[in-house]
This record gives sequence, C-alpha cells and structure tokens, in this order.
Amino acid sequence: FSLKFERFRWPAFAPLEDIRVLRDPTNVDSEQDPYQARAKDGTVVLHPISDEPYTSPPTSPLETSIGILDHYGSRDAWEDLHTVDRGEDDAEVPCVCCERMPYRAPLPLVVRASSKAYVTVGDIVSQVTQYVNDLREDVLEALGAVGAYADSGQRSPDHTYWVEFSVTSVEIGEFRTREELKRAWDDAADAVRLFRPGLQYQEINQPLQE
Repeated sequence: FSLKFERFRWPAFAPLEDIRVLRDPTNVDSEQDPYQARAKDGTVVLHPISDEPYTSPPTSPLETSIGILDHYGSRDAWEDLHTVDRGEDDAEVPCVCCERMPYRAPLPLVVRASSKAYVTVGDIVSQVTQYVNDLREDVLEALGAVGAYADSGQRSPDHTYWVEFSVTSVEIGEFRTREELKRAWDDAADAVRLFRPGLQYQEINQPLQE
C-alpha cells in the first residue's frame, strides 16, 4: 500500500500547475510545494516525488477507473433514476421518461510507464489528470445524479472537487464549503499518523520552488 498520494492536494478539472505536494502529510498545515513549476530558463520542472515508483515492487502497466462513473453506469443506479420498461429479452432500452439510453462508463484508463521501466507517481498524475479532465462533463453529471450531494441543488462558489487516487481507483471528492474541506484534510492527516505506529515522514530535502 502506498501513502505517496496522501501528500497531494490535487484539484479535479485543473492543470498540473494547480497541484500541490505536502512536505509532511501528518500535518494539515504543512508547507506545500508546487507539483509542477517553470524554471527561470522556461523549462518545466516536476516535483521530485514524480520520479518515485508508485508500487513496491514497481509495476507496469496499471489499470484504473473513476469510481463515480462506474457507479453511475451500473444498472441499479440507472434504474433508480429512470423509468425503464425492459422486454422479455432484458435488452437495454431507452428511459420511458426522458428517452435516454443507459449511461455507459468509459473504458478504464491504462496508466503506462513513460520514462522508466515501471509506473511512477508522475505517470499517474499526468495520465489521470488528462483522463479526469477529458471526462469532466460525465463526472459532473454523475455527481449531480448519484453523488453525495445529488439533491443539494445548485453548487455554491465554494463547492470544490478533488482527486483522490488509491491503488486502482480514482475518486472525486466534493466539498460544499472551505470548512468541510478543512475537516476532510484534518481527517486525512489523522489517518496517516495512525496508519503505522512510529512511522516518520521526513521533509523533502530539496523542495521544488516556484
């Protein structure tokens, strides 16, 4: 099990430049470094964590999918939301109320190694970011239909979405207020502290500077 992504503050539907990396994931108020920055000569520089293998032992490739889309594409979820009159052959048919066909989740993302013989944290971040951004409208539709706040109406300006990557799952966390987001980060820091007794995290020796 990898705790590398517990260091990340990874906003959904955003460019790589908006991602931040905590120096100490056990401290919710830890200093943060940009995941991607631009050097004085104009070249793009990635945080050192990007070169680390995600799994131990290292592996390649890695398959993942977006949890909320898998759920939204399930038969049970669709038929909870729509009126479906299936025939004897049980084939997929349009909804009686809106004439839409059932939603089908996209194919899983296969994260492939790009610069090393194994999948790195950087491979996951770049490829998952592109995957989530490309499916933005699907994700928002799914969250609006079967997400945690599906019945809450219009989202406020403080409503935010965050990528949570774990093993082979991409979850999209959504938070209605800054206070709610802060509580979630507090809980995440507590979980890392309790994960393994005596586990210590060292600050990055050469943090990336913007």
